[in-house]
Formats: sequence, C-alpha cells, structure tokens
Amino acid sequence: MKKRIVILAGLILSVGVATASPYKFTVDCDEPARMRKVGETTEFRITCEDLATTNGFGGPVEVWLDNFGTNVLVRRTVCPEKGKPIVLRGTLTEPGFLRAVAMNPGSKTTFFGLGKGNVCASVGYEPEKIVQGLPCPDDFDAYWQGERKRLAAEVPLAPTRERVTDYRKKGFACWKVSFATFGGKRVWGFLTMPEDGKGPWPLRVNVPGAGPAAVAASAGARPGEVSLTLNVHPFEPAADAKEQKKLYEAQDVTCRKRYGTTYATSGLGVSREEYFYHDIILGMDRAVDWAVALPEVDRSRVWYSGGSQGGGFGMFLMGLNKSFTRGYVWICAIADHGGYRLGRIPGWPRLVQCNEKNRAVAERFAPYFDACNFAARVKIPIRMSAGLSDCCCPPPAVWSAYNALGSADKAIVPCPNVGHSIPSDVSAEFERWLKGKCVHERNCCDEDELFAKNDVFLVE
Repeated sequence: MKKRIVILAGLILSVGVATASPYKFTVDCDEPARMRKVGETTEFRITCEDLATTNGFGGPVEVWLDNFGTNVLVRRTVCPEKGKPIVLRGTLTEPGFLRAVAMNPGSKTTFFGLGKGNVCASVGYEPEKIVQGLPCPDDFDAYWQGERKRLAAEVPLAPTRERVTDYRKKGFACWKVSFATFGGKRVWGFLTMPEDGKGPWPLRVNVPGAGPAAVAASAGARPGEVSLTLNVHPFEPAADAKEQKKLYEAQDVTCRKRYGTTYATSGLGVSREEYFYHDIILGMDRAVDWAVALPEVDRSRVWYSGGSQGGGFGMFLMGLNKSFTRGYVWICAIADHGGYRLGRIPGWPRLVQCNEKNRAVAERFAPYFDACNFAARVKIPIRMSAGLSDCCCPPPAVWSAYNALGSADKAIVPCPNVGHSIPSDVSAEFERWLKGKCVHERNCCDEDELFAKNDVFLVE
C-alpha cells in the first residue's frame, strides 16, 4: 500500500472548511480489543449527533484513517445523514494501530489531542512486533552506571525529612523529604506510612504525571504501605496546590526563556547532562535506595505504580534500580522518541520534535532518556495498560516500551475507546495483582470479570 505523507502539526491540522454545526461523535467497530493480523480489514462506524440544529443535520464533518502517524489511508470531508453512520474500512500492511478519526471542520486542535468534541478510536495490528524508532546506544548501560557512580562520588545524599504536622489523612504520618543531586539541585517528595508502628510494610514508589506535581495533601498514603511520592521539579513543594501551580508556571517560564521549550523537553538540545530529567532521574534513584533502607520497609516488597510521565519514570527507575520487586504503569510516556522515523507519532513529550532548533543533538541524546531502553533492563514482573484512543501517549509508543521489556512475566491491557487514562476496574485489577491477591497470577486476576466490565483482554 502506497503511503501518502502529510504534515502533522502536533497531531492533525484541520482542513479549511466553512464553520458548521458542531457534532458529537462516537466511533465503534467489531471486537475493538482484538488484535488483528496485518492485512485484515477493519470497519469503523462513526455516529454523529447534531448538537446545534433541530431541523435536519448541520454542515460537513472530517473523517480519516491513519496509523497514528503519517500513513493516511483515507481522508474525507462528508455531510452526514441523520440515522446513518459514516463507515470507514481499512487495514495496515505493517504492525501498528489503525486509527479512525472524526472531527468538526474548523475546530481547534491541541498539540497532543484532537480538541473538544472530536474523537478517535484504534485497533491493533500485530502490535507485539512494534519496535522503537531509534536504536539503544551501545554505551547506554556504561553511561548510566557511570553517572550513578559520579553522583555518589561528587554529591553527598544529604537527605532531609520534615514532618508535615497538618497532614489530613487520619492514621498516617507524612514527611516532606528531599535528596541532593547534580547542579546543586534537590529532588523533593513526600514519605507517608501508617502511624500504628506495626511494620515492616511494602514500599510503593510513585512519580506524578506531568504538571505541577504533588503537594502534601496529594501525597499517596495507602493502608499498610510506606509510600514515597517523588516530584520531577527541583523546587520545594508549596503548601497547597494553588501556590504549587505558581511555582510550576514560573519554572516553565524560565525553561522557555533559556531553551525555548517546556520543562519536559528543555536542555536536550545542549547535552545529556543539561536535559531537565537527567539530574532528577539520578536523584530519584538514590532516593529509592534511601527509602528501601528504612527500618519500616519490607525489602522483599518494593513496588512501583504510575502513569503518563509517571509511567515513563517507572521504566527509568525500575530499569536503573534493582530494589524493585514488581510494578505496573499505565499510558507510559517518554517512550519511542524516534517513532517519527517509522511514520508514527512518538509518545509525550515529543522530545526530538520539541528541540527542532537543535534537532541533530536532540536525536543523538534522546535514546538515553527513552523508556523503551530502560524497559529492556526491567526484569521484574510488570503490568501495563494503554488507551487505544490516547493521542498523548499513542498505543504504538506504549507498545514499543512493552515489547522492549526484559521481564519474562509481563502483560498489557488494551483499553478500547479510552484516552489518556486508565479505567478504574483495570486499576483495581492491577492493585490486586501488585499485592499478590490474584486468582490467576500470570494473567492479572479474574480475567472473565475484567473482560465483562471493560471489554479488554490481556496480550501475553
């Protein structure tokens, strides 16, 4: 099948069509969670609900099929008829995800999404064969082990631990903690544990998703666990979410002035060591060592759970630090930075594209911060999930990280018609699995119950 190359701004640029009545769309197909064979045809049905007119339908809509990337199979502007779905049929000739999109012409798009009221859905084609777009550097392990040793030799850990006296979750103690890293920076976070003093308990490590990150009120206290929540931002957390947002926005202003881009992509066009995440990853790694050594921690149960940015950092930490015993991540970000080389949209934060002025340098160094390459070093049991309608961390990017995992005990849950999130039932299943309370240990838990509630299945 011949590929037609189109220019994508973030995700999709709308075709210039006269403003029409807005529609609400739904997209469905048969067996949305079933993985297809390459060459097998899938039929998508797009239903339009007119939100503006009462007598008949409004104006045209824009629909297309692509591969979450530059391979656009069909693209049309059509006028829907009331009661009749728009049908799109297509296939892929190589492993990936076939995506159907419906969009109100002229509507605004976001950098990582299709905009309000617009939808997409996808199905997988032999996703177990998806590979990352940029190869792992030959010196990947030597580089990161060298950086760990350099940090230990040059910068004392200098941990701080300050009790949060107004912590609102009853039955838990909370401390603000910090740890030194390169550049005079500190990694900040929160440590919580039950107050009854009946440990040792399992340790759960979490890194929040992109944004302002955690304050004390959002620290992740859980019954019967020690919890270490680590922020990616090297400034001391504020007392509340409002003040934290101000600090976060001020940091982003600084990053944009200095590097021309937001925090998550800043500095990579200069060097590996200049990249924003470099010092943070290494500081978090030693923070995990500190927490594991606490007398309240059961070292045989060290877990990770996190999503989006936190999913990518889960791969970083579980790949670097051998203290972890199992973990789960959802909608894994910071993966497949070179996906564009294979005609796919990379996962957030589009590390190379956002360093366009220094693209060659960014492309050279991006693999050192690719979740795929850290995933290859993860040997513990792990579970993942992916939203098949996620335009921020597209399923091909998530699968590239999953396929790279070095664990013999791994599984992934595809979630049809789910965007940048994890369904609550899937999260609950992962929690039961994490704590060893599953009926079917290899396959996450009671599969029949999981399928019935979420229309998903596990890909081994």
